[in-house]
Amino acid sequence: AAVLQSHKLGKYPVISVAVGAIVKVISTLALVSFESINIMASPISAILSCFTISAMNFVFIRKKVGYTPNFAKLIVKPLIAALICACGAIGSFKLYYMVTGIATVSLMLSILTAVIVYVLSILLIRGITREEVEMLPKGKKLARLLSKMKLLAD
Repeated sequence: AAVLQSHKLGKYPVISVAVGAIVKVISTLALVSFESINIMASPISAILSCFTISAMNFVFIRKKVGYTPNFAKLIVKPLIAALICACGAIGSFKLYYMVTGIATVSLMLSILTAVIVYVLSILLIRGITREEVEMLPKGKKLARLLSKMKLLAD
């Protein structure tokens, strides 16, 4: 959306969001009628809506701005890291809960574990660039270190 807005094409993200809202309403109504899905219709519809909005924005960027975003860099690598993160979060929650027996403590520890797993995953699959790291506080030093370790994308 920001790319489109920066090119004075602000109406296109609005169109994407409007279509995404329609997709959410229709998919919620369609899915909630299935007894096996029921309340899960809401998060499923939200995901479908976000996917629709993102896909439309990608198409608008390509057609109106003339730029084709790197799909692997923007979607595939973060998705892989997110899936690894989710597995880490679920697995660590179960482990922490077996050890502590306290759901709240297990949840907090598994969230911390998930953050660490995501950062390590995105680095190991080289899903982040030197320029992105340099935008962080103390990013130049961190970027030098990560470059030496060959953990940054080209």
